[in-house]
Amino acid sequence: MRYILYCLLFIEGFVLLGFEMLASRYLNPYFGSGIDTWACIISVVLLSMMFGYMVGGNLSKRFTAISVLSIVTAISGVYMILVSIFGHGLLQTAIEDLEYGFPLLFASALLIQALPVFLMSFWSPYLVRSLTRNIQESGSIAGWVYGVSTLGNVVGTLVTAFVLIPRFGTSQISMSFGIILLFIASLIMVIHLKSGFLMNKLPVLLGTALLASGLLPKTDAYAEDVKIQAMYPEGVFFSEIGDLYFTEMTANRVMRFSDDKLNVFWQGEKCGPTGFTNIQSNHFALACHLEPKILILDDEGSVKHRLLHSSEGFRISSPNDINSDGKGGAYFSNSGIFSPKAKHDGRVFHIDGQLNIKQVTNGIRYANGVAYDSDTRTLYVSEHLNKRILSFQQLKDGTFNPTPTVHVDFAAFAEFSGTSDLTGPDGLRVLDEGALLVGLYGTSNAAIVGPCGDVKFIPDFDKFVTSVGFQNGKLAVASAQNNTKFPYIGQVHLRDNISTKVC
Repeated sequence: MRYILYCLLFIEGFVLLGFEMLASRYLNPYFGSGIDTWACIISVVLLSMMFGYMVGGNLSKRFTAISVLSIVTAISGVYMILVSIFGHGLLQTAIEDLEYGFPLLFASALLIQALPVFLMSFWSPYLVRSLTRNIQESGSIAGWVYGVSTLGNVVGTLVTAFVLIPRFGTSQISMSFGIILLFIASLIMVIHLKSGFLMNKLPVLLGTALLASGLLPKTDAYAEDVKIQAMYPEGVFFSEIGDLYFTEMTANRVMRFSDDKLNVFWQGEKCGPTGFTNIQSNHFALACHLEPKILILDDEGSVKHRLLHSSEGFRISSPNDINSDGKGGAYFSNSGIFSPKAKHDGRVFHIDGQLNIKQVTNGIRYANGVAYDSDTRTLYVSEHLNKRILSFQQLKDGTFNPTPTVHVDFAAFAEFSGTSDLTGPDGLRVLDEGALLVGLYGTSNAAIVGPCGDVKFIPDFDKFVTSVGFQNGKLAVASAQNNTKFPYIGQVHLRDNISTKVC
């Protein structure tokens, strides 16, 4: 029986520190992944373990039966399952209703992990008490108990960080840990009741728990709707090899989603990135909206150039969306002031392959999304505050007709009825056969505008849709839940098998 308890202790230690790694994934979208977030996570874990050792040790003197571990483990398992279901929702509510800062961060860390870590810390003092038969072996037993538990902690940390998180969602892993703890709780009760049959079936039962929880490999098709938590996501961009990039404006970083793994591609202070695209043969252009400039990054995310002025001497003041011209350059919008009282001072610039910047049009009331169709030599621009998309035809000399055509006026659609003055078309992407993909800020919709002028709305995103992308039938939509409460939590939605046919 002693060795079975050590095995269960190892698994409990695995789950304990594995759940600490998950806590960072719950908090990261709302508070970032900086040292302050990790300081709160580690402090909560250590405080919870300290109180768990103290309370568990005192209880072991009054309630000696090992069945107590079954109870606290079951409670921990149920709590982890509840966190997997309600964790993100509770944090989003807290962010919206409470003042953002250290107290909220620390309280959020407590909410996510304090109770299960506290209860699971009962294990070590309880097993020392239960397995010790005489005073001479107490030191040896304590060494084994804390050694096995710590080994489980180490393995749980590494496996969760490098194996589970890259392959599975945070909620799925939390649910799995909860189910495993419920199985362990059942097995402890079996041990307490001295049922040898089920103890011999321990490997089978644990394997069943893993299979039920979803941590063993599956052959199901890739999920049709994936949601990636993010802080005010914008700048959606698919690379040629299918990697998804997007910016997080309030986190000052660019994220890359590749092979179901999410990593930071670039991060910098005070940038406020809103647009991202490829430029030249192997570089990227990043639009910094809050500290206005265009950054040129290499394929490792290192800054190679900082672009501040156009060739006419215009100081870039509010770059917003940016999109490739298909020839090694890019077009970007310089939006102006986002206000119902805004003037028609939005502009669009072109960056050529030698990184020279030249203005191509102006006089737009908040120039937002921008996209270029190389087949028809047409430049599309979201005139956000007038709720319409303008098209500029490129002339033979490479300049654009200064008089635009209204490609589509969204103010005429029911989806815009009763919306605020700040509602309007945001990010743009050109699709095949002349169709245009549009993010509709303030409506919870994206839309596809067909070459015939018909519009198909794609609903059910967060309210403030900022950016869109499309590749090989996969739609990516970035949206935020609000535009008033920092850090403007949102999601990047990925949907498979999307038809772009409208007309």
